Amino acid sequence: MLLEIFRKMADKVKRGRGRPPGSLNKKTLQQMAKEEKLQTVQPVEAKDAGTVKPVEDPVLALIPKEKTKLLPTANIFEILVAVEQADDDETRIRGLRYWSEKNGALRPVLKWQFDNAIVSKLPDGKTPFTRNSAPGPDLTESSLRHEFKMFKYFVESASDVQQTKREHMWIEMLEKIPPEEAALMDQVKDKKLVAFKKLTKSLVQNAFPDLISN
Repeated sequence: MLLEIFRKMADKVKRGRGRPPGSLNKKTLQQMAKEEKLQTVQPVEAKDAGTVKPVEDPVLALIPKEKTKLLPTANIFEILVAVEQADDDETRIRGLRYWSEKNGALRPVLKWQFDNAIVSKLPDGKTPFTRNSAPGPDLTESSLRHEFKMFKYFVESASDVQQTKREHMWIEMLEKIPPEEAALMDQVKDKKLVAFKKLTKSLVQNAFPDLISN
């Protein structure tokens, strides 16, 4: 008897599983649940890798695309641009030798960049200084042609000064010289002048065999 009653109850439940009039079907309910879930998800900020721009080399940004014609008063940056633009290494070597006689700062700058015996006593990285605002490189208060004699205060040497004074002297020098020379020297101090691809240690050693100690 009980078995028969259970069967009738099961049949009644089975027959009653039909969808009442006006109710939503299974597909619609699933879609509503999906939309509700999407609404509860917290938005995530999209990161577009394409908007990240590499930091531009400040020296490379100053190098002109057209050929540079040097004046007798050419500064170090202008000389190195002309060397970079030369057709071959032989011309570059002749150019370095010639301009080293015209501008006394050329050899000391190259020695600082390529000689491992020259060790900077200045903080690494970009120096916080104000670019010289003179309208032309020949109108600044000074240039490396005159300031290279100060190099001895910025590297390990007998000419020692207090660190705070050394850093002040360095900034003062950068602010007096043409901006392109300042940008160049701010990389030379860390031996990271890489904008001139043709200016290699080997090239400099061929031009000045007695300049670099190692």
